[in-house]
Amino acid sequence: RSHFGPGPNTAIRAGLVVWVLAYAFPNLGSGFMGMSPWNAIALALLWTLAEAPLAALLGGYIYRD
Repeated sequence: RSHFGPGPNTAIRAGLVVWVLAYAFPNLGSGFMGMSPWNAIALALLWTLAEAPLAALLGGYIYRD
């Protein structure tokens, strides 16, 4: 079991951690290095901010003990 216990709140927290580590840091890094335009980075970050927690919720709903 997770440290935070079962339920949708834990899934949302896990999705936000995945978002920060897998989406926010790499996209912001490429923006600061000038590899991508900021408007594309902002769009990608907003899209994935909704996508990652929802995917974690769906995965938690499908995978039940």
